[in-house]
Amino acid sequence: MCIDKMKNGKAPGEDGFTLGIIKEIYLADPVWFVETLNNCLNFGYFSGLWKESRIVLIPKANKDLSSYESYRPICLLAIWGKIVVKLMTQRLVVFLETNNLLDRRQYGFREGKGTLIALKEVSL
Repeated sequence: MCIDKMKNGKAPGEDGFTLGIIKEIYLADPVWFVETLNNCLNFGYFSGLWKESRIVLIPKANKDLSSYESYRPICLLAIWGKIVVKLMTQRLVVFLETNNLLDRRQYGFREGKGTLIALKEVSL
């Protein structure tokens, strides 16, 4: 599910693994794939390589390329790390929701609780 929600065609991080390659690894052996990521979470393992980013400078249109302000920097992170973070976040949210540990007024970053619902409650 985490892999399916990610956008294809994004540049890989330092490890060079694209989302397409990781999907192929999953399809080749889904049991191994899930077990490996579960082990990362269970043992608190998060590779140092997954924390490193590669900075790429994207030139802005119609700008003087000799000026640093003419570039938009982006950080490319490893897809493996993004997947582990998504799994961890998903599990944390399920735990918090299941155990009723979030304030009822918490709207940001919650499924089905967006800004429109918050505005409706304020206007009542």
